[in-house]
Amino acid sequence: MTNRRRDHSMRSALFDLREYLSDLISPIQATEAFGMLFAQHPQLVATEIRTWITTSIQRGDNAGLNVLDLLLHALEKVHILGDFGIVEPVEFRAYTVTLARLMLSGCSEEEQARFFNGARRLGYSEAEILEDLGEDNGETAGKKAAVNSMGMAGEGRQGIEGQAKKAPEAIVGAPGSSGAATEKAESWESPIVTTPKSSGKEKDLAPWPTSLGPVEAVKPQVRPGMGVEIATEKTVDPDARQKAALELKRARLMLKRVCRNAEKPESENHQSQEARQELRVQLWISTILAANNPAELSRNLKGLWQRGWRMELGELFQLLAGRVMNWSLGSPTRYLPGAKLRQWERPAAALKKLVLLSKSDGENQERYHALIEEAIRHLNTGALQRAATLFDLSLELANLLGVDNNYVKVLRYKSHANVNLDTLRKLAKKQEQQPVFKRVLRFFSAFSVSALLADLKTAEKRDQRRLMMALLEVYGQEMRQEVLRRLKVLEPDNNEDPKGYFRRNLLYLMRRVPPRDGYTRKEIELVGRLAQHTHSRVLAKEAIVSLVEMKSEATAETLIQCAQYFETMLCSSQLPPGEAGRIKQHLDRTIRKGLAVLGHRNAIRTVEQHCLKQQPELGETLPRLAGLGAQDLSAHPDIVKRLTKSLEAKLPRKLFGLARSKSVPDAMPYLLALSRTRAPEVVRLMESISERFSSIDLGKEAARALQKLREPQVAKKLSPPRSGKLEPVQLPGLLESLALAEATGELVILNRKNQPRATIKLHRGLFQDCRQQRLKGLDAFFDLFERPRSLVYRFQPGEDGAEEGENSGTKALKSCWKLLSEAMRRHDEFCRDRTLVPDDAILSATGTRPTPPPGEPSRQLSSAVWRSATTGTIPAKIEVGLPVDSYRVRRLLAHWVEEDALTLG
Repeated sequence: MTNRRRDHSMRSALFDLREYLSDLISPIQATEAFGMLFAQHPQLVATEIRTWITTSIQRGDNAGLNVLDLLLHALEKVHILGDFGIVEPVEFRAYTVTLARLMLSGCSEEEQARFFNGARRLGYSEAEILEDLGEDNGETAGKKAAVNSMGMAGEGRQGIEGQAKKAPEAIVGAPGSSGAATEKAESWESPIVTTPKSSGKEKDLAPWPTSLGPVEAVKPQVRPGMGVEIATEKTVDPDARQKAALELKRARLMLKRVCRNAEKPESENHQSQEARQELRVQLWISTILAANNPAELSRNLKGLWQRGWRMELGELFQLLAGRVMNWSLGSPTRYLPGAKLRQWERPAAALKKLVLLSKSDGENQERYHALIEEAIRHLNTGALQRAATLFDLSLELANLLGVDNNYVKVLRYKSHANVNLDTLRKLAKKQEQQPVFKRVLRFFSAFSVSALLADLKTAEKRDQRRLMMALLEVYGQEMRQEVLRRLKVLEPDNNEDPKGYFRRNLLYLMRRVPPRDGYTRKEIELVGRLAQHTHSRVLAKEAIVSLVEMKSEATAETLIQCAQYFETMLCSSQLPPGEAGRIKQHLDRTIRKGLAVLGHRNAIRTVEQHCLKQQPELGETLPRLAGLGAQDLSAHPDIVKRLTKSLEAKLPRKLFGLARSKSVPDAMPYLLALSRTRAPEVVRLMESISERFSSIDLGKEAARALQKLREPQVAKKLSPPRSGKLEPVQLPGLLESLALAEATGELVILNRKNQPRATIKLHRGLFQDCRQQRLKGLDAFFDLFERPRSLVYRFQPGEDGAEEGENSGTKALKSCWKLLSEAMRRHDEFCRDRTLVPDDAILSATGTRPTPPPGEPSRQLSSAVWRSATTGTIPAKIEVGLPVDSYRVRRLLAHWVEEDALTLG
């Protein structure tokens, strides 16, 4: 490998690492890049992580997150790559430990403590990271892994290229060859990377180009963290040119199929209308992806137009946007919210290139506007994931294109007028989709946090305010920080919010989104000052509710201070006339709805002392004691003892067998205060009262309290859905909800005739095993997504203590999010390969040497598929006869057709 090629590969690997850290590509797509970086010292990756963090913070991609959160996210993302078998586990461990130590540089002692807590969750101890391993360990680990790291450096690369020069039967592992003896374990996590070969026997289909031609200069392209590069002859990416050449060949092969089907009589053409439409869509996608500059794109599209396939711009955008995946998948990462554009999704990549390769600024704006219109159209229909992908693409293109900034700003400012507000209300209620929904809201200037808060302040209709608060809640911690800032500004009594309605809404938003690390004393004191706002009943009420939900010792102290403040005002002789009634309401709410339900000992003791006060200025204090009935007081036996004695002393006395009802009002508050307490003495007292005074209200209330005390306590737990219908796009969301609920059991998938199709076993939200008729394990799981259809599901809960390991059917439990990302990637590529090689295709060998495609580790599978395909077995029957998912079989067949080892009959 020349120095120039090696430098370019290293830059590409670093760019892929940044894309992976930003959740733009899946882990399996980053394994090749990290395999090359592993051969270097960990200092290179550590420096690149620091650069990525700086760039992310400057661009505001991760608002509300600090440097430490991003460091922990990066360490976890690197740790995940160890599951893919890039290198030996011991060497990978040494590498990640050195990387963690390098990432600690510049952190304060407090940040280091938090870093160690995050690293401990990944299995790294503090002593292991701090141990002085020396500077050579990283280099040693890297050098040992140079041969094993995906064949990307030195002898490893030569070994794989040399393997490609062997005979066809040796490559595919035919019987009797040496390849069968060196069979590796079949696993999608252990890819073998090879360089695709081209036979050079492509036939020309004029006016399509037979080569890519010279590279033309286009507008500047900005890569995150890489600066601005001009796409010239010297800076063009060779890998991108190779991919474009492959897409061009695919398009020509598809076009040949279209022409062949058009020549057949209608009676002989058994292809369904759905298959024909899929073929045309994939043909358009490959045609667009085959271009590297505007001239090539124009020439490729002209080739389709001359064959009668001309499409208007709006129709083409509608066709491509409708093919973007709408499978819902939320946030698979722990520290970063949301998942951005999946770069492997071919329809989205085609849309990106269609807009990017425009000839003029006017054409740029026209295509960019068409993309925005499609995104809004899908948003209005409720296709949230598809709309999010299109909006992500539009934001990325806004940075890459030479579109006038004012034009983009105007679009982002005015486009919200075309959004259906009823759809926004429905989407905002779905908690599990909020990370995806936030990506959509970020596009619109009118739906930003600052714009929504400004509109909330002046909105007059209640429906408008409710919608704005629902949209603000989607932003989570980012919104919370802005709300706190505005509360501090509006805290004094000024003319901006005289009645307190706006501050009441801000408090509600802050309460709906609790902080990650708990409430601070400053926040509690701020809310406490708002609770003392006697001129606004709604503001004081919301502040007290917020304080109760904070539940800390500082909260109890703040509420006690509020109660003392109101008592002092009521006892003051300088109180304005008519003000006493309003302050009594604030005091009653502070005692009954605040301190009485908080649960802290000091709060309960303050309520007890307040209610026993005999001061007419404070109002009726004894009835406020009933607020203690909202909780179980068994944890405070001394308080329970005093209350029971007081209740016994207040019980009505009987005269001639009849209770005197005049003393009942004094006893009722004590009984209500003990109505939730499960202490034995309280239960016995309630039984006695219900029997002795069954004819009056006191005995009836005791009987109701006794009935609730005897009910068993059931711990509330997040329960996953049990059964229902399942549309094709809903299966990822169902599995995600089971993972979030940490469910254990079996998910039975049935067809619409209630016939079992598959069974997925989960253990505490992690994938354990999957079974189908002919498949098991990961192959069975992925096959469910490759041919999606309407299904029925039934979840059968199991025991949390189920055995793991050898009896689970897989080597280890796996994250559902990682598997879902891989499953969606396979679905996208399977649609492409199935179009290129249809189910009923008759294949024959051409004599060209076949090579295994990238990522396929099993030579035994390659041998079996090659043998079946060259003996006349159609692809649909080949897939049924092999114990692997359909994607792996069709990927082999499509790869051999692309390199001219097979041809369609």
